[in-house]
Amino acid sequence: MNLIKVFYSFFDDTISSFSNSLKSRIRITMRSKYLTSNFSYLVAIVIFLFVLVSLQKTFAQTPSLTEPAPAPANVAPVASESPKAETPQAPTTVETGAPAAATPAVSATEAQKNSQSVTHEVIRRVVVFPLHTDGSYHKEADLAWWKIREFLSDQQRFLVATKRYMQQNEVFQPRKTLQISDVVLLARILESDCLITTYLEGKKLTMIAYSAIDGLPLWKKSIDITASKPISLQLEGLSEKLIQDFLAALPYQGFQIVDPLNQEPIVEDGSTDLARMDVGARSSAAPGQKVQWLEIERSNPNPLFQGGSKIRVIAEGEVLKNENQVVTIEVKRAKDIKSLDKKSLISIPDEFKRIGDTYALRNAKDIQPNLTLLVEPMVDAREQVEETRPLLVALSAIANVVVALLLAL
Repeated sequence: MNLIKVFYSFFDDTISSFSNSLKSRIRITMRSKYLTSNFSYLVAIVIFLFVLVSLQKTFAQTPSLTEPAPAPANVAPVASESPKAETPQAPTTVETGAPAAATPAVSATEAQKNSQSVTHEVIRRVVVFPLHTDGSYHKEADLAWWKIREFLSDQQRFLVATKRYMQQNEVFQPRKTLQISDVVLLARILESDCLITTYLEGKKLTMIAYSAIDGLPLWKKSIDITASKPISLQLEGLSEKLIQDFLAALPYQGFQIVDPLNQEPIVEDGSTDLARMDVGARSSAAPGQKVQWLEIERSNPNPLFQGGSKIRVIAEGEVLKNENQVVTIEVKRAKDIKSLDKKSLISIPDEFKRIGDTYALRNAKDIQPNLTLLVEPMVDAREQVEETRPLLVALSAIANVVVALLLAL
C-alpha cells in the first residue's frame, strides 16, 4: 500500500512538472509572438514615416502650377552668359549691359578644367598685395596700397588682411598676374576668399581680383596713365579708382545672416517671412526697395563678374528697415524658400545702380551689351510654408505614436 502511494506521488509530481513546463513554453511562445507582432508594427510605421518624408521632399521640389513671377523693372545689371535650355520650363531673361570679359593669365587647359559649374560664394576675407612697379615708385606704391585697403575696410563688408598678418605668413611682396595654383595656395595660407594684385605695365595700371574657390579671376580692369602728369602723382588716385570699380562690379550688395534669437535664416512673423541681410556701413538701402537672392555659377574662364558666369534670381523680397548695417527683408517669392540660408548672396538693384553711378569707370572701352540675367520660376513664399505645415503636423503625430509604442515595449 505504501509502495502504491509513493508511486502515485511520483507520478503526480512528474505530471505537474511537465504541465508547468508546457505552460511556461506556451507563455514564452506567446510573448515572442506578441513581441514579434509589435516589432512588425514598428517596422511598418518606420517605413510609413520614410515614405511620408520622401513625399514631402518630392512635393517641396515640384514646381507650382502657378505662373512664374515676372522680372521686376529694376533688375541688377550683372554679367552672365545665356544658358542652354536644360529644363522644359525655361527661366525668364532680362537683357542689360556690363563690362566685357578680360583675358585671364591662366592656361586654356587649367581654365577650362576650373570653370566647370563652380558656384560663387560671398567674399568676406580679402588680401591686397603691394603694387608691382618694377622696383620704381616705392613710396607712391606703398601709399596706393594703403589707399586700397582703406577703401575696402571703410565699407565694413570685407575683412582685409593687415600688413603684419601678411608679413607673418611671408607673403607681403608685390605681385602681378597669378597662376591658378598660386591663387589656391596663397588663399589657403591666408584663409582668404579673394586675392587682389595691382601692377604697372607701360602706360597702364592694372588690377585683378582672383577667386579663392577656383583660382580664376573675378574681375580685371586697366586704366591709362596720363602722359602729361608724372606717374608718381597718379598711382594713388588711379589705384583708388580701380578698387572702386571692383566694388561697383560686385553683383550683390550683401549676404544673408541668421536671426540672433533663434539662429534661423528665415523667421515667421505672423503671415510674413522675414530674412536679415548684412550690408556693411555704407549702404543706402531704404524701406520699399526690391531685393533679389542670387545664385552665381561660373560658365567659362572669363572674369566671373565680366561675362564668366550665369547669374540666377532665385528669390525676391522687399526691404522693411535698415538698422546698424543689417537690413530686414520680407520674402515675397522664392524658387525654394529652404534654399535661402546663411551667407546667401543678396542684391538690392537700386543700391547696385547707386554704387555703379558713384564708382564705376564710365570711360572704359570694354563695354559688352546684351548680357543676360536669369529669373527662375518662383512661387509665393507663404504658400510654400503653408503647403508643408499639414505634412509636418502629421509627421509629428506619427512620431509621437512611435515613441508611445517603444515605451510600451
